[in-house]
Amino acid sequence: MVKERLVECATEMLATRPEESVTVRAVAAAAGGSTTAGYSLFGGKNGLVGAVRHSAVPGLFQDVS
Repeated sequence: MVKERLVECATEMLATRPEESVTVRAVAAAAGGSTTAGYSLFGGKNGLVGAVRHSAVPGLFQDVS
C-alpha cells in the first residue's frame, strides 16, 4: 500500500511540476510516508520515477486501443 501511494503521489507531482523539483522527501511527505520508505522501496528518485513510468505505460496503450 505504501509503495502504491508513493507512486501515486509522485505521478501527481511529476504531472504538475518540473521533474528536477520533485524529491523523494517531497513525495514521501505528500504520501504521508517516510523518506526511508522511498529509498528502501525504490532506491531513490530515479527508481521512483521509473516506477511512475512503468505504471503509466499500460494506461497509454489502453487509451490507444
